[in-house]
Amino acid sequence: KRSLALAPLFYIIWVRKENGVPKTIIPCPPRGGTLIFKRVFFMSQGMFWVVLLWGLFMLAFLGIGGYFMFRKFLKSLPREDGKSILEWQEYYIEQTRHLWTEEQKALLEELVRPVPKLFRDVARQKIAGKIGELALKEKATEMREDLIIRGYILATPRRDHKFLIKTLQKKNIDLTPYRELL
Repeated sequence: KRSLALAPLFYIIWVRKENGVPKTIIPCPPRGGTLIFKRVFFMSQGMFWVVLLWGLFMLAFLGIGGYFMFRKFLKSLPREDGKSILEWQEYYIEQTRHLWTEEQKALLEELVRPVPKLFRDVARQKIAGKIGELALKEKATEMREDLIIRGYILATPRRDHKFLIKTLQKKNIDLTPYRELL
């Protein structure tokens, strides 16, 4: 009796047909042969579907994970200036780290709160990098609330702006200076 672990789900064989009737079954493809998938019944029908669905789920999850890994790989490639997007983000954060106060860090934390915990660090770094870029361009001597809000708007997709609007309204912050960015 064969073990289920070693049993193949499908076995590929070649059949030579003579007058429409299979005559010879041989392991290598002959000229004029036809490829046939023959099911080997070493496992139950239910187990076959479990293994098949598990395989499809694994392919889907590997594809999704590969997509995100590829995006991270593209961000780490150097651009024309010799630095990658991630290196520029780290540079802007390091250059403006001394400008942040605890109150402004708390505001940034509140803004990234709706992001799932698994992705929150990446989102925080991207937003802080954009805020730092704005602060360096404007030669700011201190981190201001308007820099944080504009950096958040520029660093995030439009669908995330609803939470920003709700948070700013709750804090009684005027939205009119940011309407053209929203």
